[in-house]
Amino acid sequence: MRGVNRSAVAAAFRCIFGAVGLIAVAACGGGGGGGPTNPPPPTPQILFSPASPNPTNAVSLATGVGTDASNLFLDVRATSVTNLYGVSFDLRVPTLLRFTGRTQGTFLSAGGVQTSFQVTESPAGNLVVGLTRLGGADGVDGSGVLMTLQFSASTAGTGAFEFANGAVFGPAGQRLDTSFSAGSVQVVR
Repeated sequence: MRGVNRSAVAAAFRCIFGAVGLIAVAACGGGGGGGPTNPPPPTPQILFSPASPNPTNAVSLATGVGTDASNLFLDVRATSVTNLYGVSFDLRVPTLLRFTGRTQGTFLSAGGVQTSFQVTESPAGNLVVGLTRLGGADGVDGSGVLMTLQFSASTAGTGAFEFANGAVFGPAGQRLDTSFSAGSVQVVR
């Protein structure tokens, strides 16, 4: 190899094989192998859907503050009511939830009026609820939270809450014409 510039040949060799190496790397990298990619797992959560999103003259359910992936805080709300003094009802709870507690809202205790508030689970999955003002106070007008019921999720799935035996009363013990609106729940795990 007379007159051949060895450094030029070496540079050409590196260039050719370097380019081939790049092509080989590009042909082997990404895109076509390995099979399908699995979707990410679902995000754990509890989703409540009210039966009626904007009820009027009603006792209804709504998602309360504090609801997270494991616990549902369910507000029982009075909406656009007149002369409300007391309320009683049974609430049938979906089997995928377990009742864990209750907190009285401020709507019926407005003006510092004393109240009586009771929640009993009897039988399991059925809450018997009563809340009333006490004494000679007037009824309350407007909208607000009557109580918050707390549940923990025991399993994934969907189910419906159902009101039964619902009654709303005025200060003289008269029944008021008020509707009840429940909703459904989905637990994702």
